[in-house]
Amino acid sequence: MNTIIKRIAGHFLIKGDVVSVDSHFNGLVNKTFLVRTQDENGCYDYIIQRINTYVFPEPKRLMENIVHVTRHIASKKDHNHTLHVILTKEGKTLVEDESGCYRCYHYLENTRNYQQLQDNRQFKEVGRAIGIFQNHLRDFPVKLLHEVIPHFHNTPKRIRALKKAVKIGQKERVRETKTEINTFLAQKDFLSRIQTALDGGILPYRVTHNDTKLNNVMFDCLTNRALCLIDLDTVMPGTVLFDFGDALRVGASTRAEDDEEFNSVAFDLERFVAFSSGYLLEANDWLSEKEGDMLSESVYIITMECGMRFLTDYLLGDKYFLIRHPQHNLVRAKNQLALASDIWEKLPLMQKIIRSLRVRFKENCN
Repeated sequence: MNTIIKRIAGHFLIKGDVVSVDSHFNGLVNKTFLVRTQDENGCYDYIIQRINTYVFPEPKRLMENIVHVTRHIASKKDHNHTLHVILTKEGKTLVEDESGCYRCYHYLENTRNYQQLQDNRQFKEVGRAIGIFQNHLRDFPVKLLHEVIPHFHNTPKRIRALKKAVKIGQKERVRETKTEINTFLAQKDFLSRIQTALDGGILPYRVTHNDTKLNNVMFDCLTNRALCLIDLDTVMPGTVLFDFGDALRVGASTRAEDDEEFNSVAFDLERFVAFSSGYLLEANDWLSEKEGDMLSESVYIITMECGMRFLTDYLLGDKYFLIRHPQHNLVRAKNQLALASDIWEKLPLMQKIIRSLRVRFKENCN
């Protein structure tokens, strides 16, 4: 594989000759390589990725989105807060041959990411990074972006998919999950609130990242401050509520999303306060009143939506999500239901916290 990457690297506008290829930087979707080059002036590091074209069958449209977004962020005063796409010698964003489809980025020097949350101060930085990302892109013409995964967070569509799975799915699995199915469907009206508000123009369409988990935030190695978001493959039109809700779904849960100790799954309010404080520090002055009002409920809606997706996949025979055992998707669905139940109980307090933070930040700006 390293020989292939050396050959691919030669197509991009990079400095020097390749001296090493390190393939231990591996995500769940794309294959990632750290490429080091050297010339008479020194050494340089680059990231080359082989895009998973099964997950992303239109990589050119995906790269158009990434180039649009990164160039827009780079036009802002703190332009280090983004990835930098390197073009090929022909001015293209991709190299495509029989071995795959490849792209190249500058390596972000003196940065690192984390697989597990260290403390609440770090989670506040995650919130701030997401707020910065959205702030930089709030004046971007969102209609220029392609919807690379159509209807990704369209919750009513996920509800319809669950109903269809109940009809055509594996009968035994449908029978054993009636309680979970009914719990999701009983909430269909509330779970549709975000999409209904988007469709009605009550919520504005903005640029959204759509994969705001902890390890997609890069931190400065010296200051441990968040610098930027990476993994921009799912950048699409949407609402800021998607990114806010999903980050907290993962980051504020006391258990991993496939933990089977359902009674121990809970939503950590201290983490919620930390994240929300960091986020609103960057977003409070431009969020609409409706966006602010719906921040807390987005955590519940996105958690339920994710649970529905796990259950739907379970009923259909585990076609989408990777599983490690036959009950894995069912465990995930029950886990998300347990988390959502705790969020629901805490929702009034969460809304009170958001209102208080918004007032405080507004007063500090005056």
